[in-house]
Amino acid sequence: MTRWLLVSVLVAPLAFAGGPSAMARFQEGMALYKTGKCKEALVAFEEAQRLKPSGALLRRISECREKTGDLPGARQALTAYLADPKAAERDVVARELARLDSLIVQALAEAEAKAKAEAEAKVKAEAAAKADAAPKREPETWSSPPIAVAPDVPRGRVHYADQM
Repeated sequence: MTRWLLVSVLVAPLAFAGGPSAMARFQEGMALYKTGKCKEALVAFEEAQRLKPSGALLRRISECREKTGDLPGARQALTAYLADPKAAERDVVARELARLDSLIVQALAEAEAKAKAEAEAKVKAEAAAKADAAPKREPETWSSPPIAVAPDVPRGRVHYADQM
């Protein structure tokens, strides 16, 4: 990333030769970026990009979007950078895109797991609320009277052949 910063600072004056306001917005964005104010820097970089498109700006926009949590936006900026036939360091940018892709997949998996856990918690809470709302019944106890056995009835197996 420091390499990108160095390239941006050295190449930017050449890229913005046609628009002084674009250069001013870029410099403002760099000052904000260096102080860690990525949201504000992103606004300045995007304005400079609108005024005078530049690959250096797209890479900087990508960095700011990533730091502010907009991973798809960061990926989009790098993809736009690679669409320029004059884009330098294509292999570096391709690795950065692969890294962003893995971060996006991981973020989606985490969001899906969180949504699943929240849905399960909601179902459990609803079941508990329903159980609490149901009227309570005392468990019924059944008792049967003792069975009396006649004294003259033989115990065990009865064979009909013996009775004939």
